[in-house]
Amino acid sequence: YLPLEKQEVALSFTLAYSLGIDVNGTALVFGSLYPGSVAQRSVTMTSPYTYPVRVAIHSSDSLAPYLSYTPSFLLDPAQTTVVPFRVVTEPTTPLGLYEGTITFSFYRVPPEVVS
Repeated sequence: YLPLEKQEVALSFTLAYSLGIDVNGTALVFGSLYPGSVAQRSVTMTSPYTYPVRVAIHSSDSLAPYLSYTPSFLLDPAQTTVVPFRVVTEPTTPLGLYEGTITFSFYRVPPEVVS
């Protein structure tokens, strides 16, 4: 199936021996984290569709080893849900800037699947 729509959001975090916070309304920016730490940010989404959709989430390969999220879920018409994203690092994860994207793809759910 082809998606109805795709939305891409930038995601980044810096692994350093300092803490930092970034407030950003257009990207998932985790700021600076210590190696071996865990951080969480969430995205709130509301379905603009008049029918159920399946939301599929995919992250850049460069972020995959450090990112935890629900890869697919159903969203009913006008439903609002909060989607958490967790960055999980090991004490041995190399210091540096980690950047990539999260892609949200929206698919119409066939009526036979909904009922």
